[in-house]
Amino acid sequence: MIPTRKIITAFITIVALAGCFIAFKREGESVVAKQSSLPQPTVVKGVSQTASAIETISQSSQYSTRNMAAHLELTPENIIWFTNYYRVQNKLTPLETSQQLMKSSSDKLHDMFAYQYFNHTRPGSNRSFDVFFDKENYVYIKIGENLAMGDFNTSKEIVDAWMNSTEHRKNILDPVYTNIGVSDAYGSMDGSNTYAIVQHFGKPRNDCPAVDSSINNQINGLKSQVTTLKNQIGIKEGEVTSTNSLDPSSNAIIDEYNSLVDSYNLITNQISTLVASYNKEVTSYDNCIQGK
Repeated sequence: MIPTRKIITAFITIVALAGCFIAFKREGESVVAKQSSLPQPTVVKGVSQTASAIETISQSSQYSTRNMAAHLELTPENIIWFTNYYRVQNKLTPLETSQQLMKSSSDKLHDMFAYQYFNHTRPGSNRSFDVFFDKENYVYIKIGENLAMGDFNTSKEIVDAWMNSTEHRKNILDPVYTNIGVSDAYGSMDGSNTYAIVQHFGKPRNDCPAVDSSINNQINGLKSQVTTLKNQIGIKEGEVTSTNSLDPSSNAIIDEYNSLVDSYNLITNQISTLVASYNKEVTSYDNCIQGK
């Protein structure tokens, strides 16, 4: 089985404050409920679909059967080409070559020859292949590794061998991955010269949109204001209900109460809008790390 390690740091959505206060009426006024409303999202149609269609046509042309002959020679670049060929054939986006993963795969290859092993983990240690990604400061959501060793004549033979193996095929056709790096070399393994290939896959953390933590801070700040206003409203409500409506000061007290209610409802409306914005970012991030 080809091990992978995931770093999934999902965010938690925030629930908006519910409800609103209703203003008291003064003599001769009608009661008006302070209702909050959220703006409807604007839907843009057609643009992304058109761009996607153009990109698909371009990819199909680049990774077509008629171009195979030009990529048969045993090179890391051609191994990457055939990997992307099979991804495109399976309606997946081609992987981008990452210099960090080219280096991590090269380091893993030299480590195998230096310590004489053909495995995802160096024998006698807990040193799995993730250390080579970490060494390159490749901050990732998901990584994977394919290995091959033996006599091969073409780059296609190597990738075909992986495609005929269930676990290796999963890495090649994993829709989450966006980056690739491949290294190859001849070396001595167990007293015999052999050809070895290391293929690294990854999805970097910066592929996914960041969640703006300042929005959460704004929400918490406004919630604090709401708590204060709620207490003030409670006190003022007691004054309103205990004051005789014929008392000349009653209208002033009601005005103060309604002013507090207006402020409360305005802030809760702001919170709802911020929560909707924050949760939209959370959903985008969570979908991204899940490869949706």
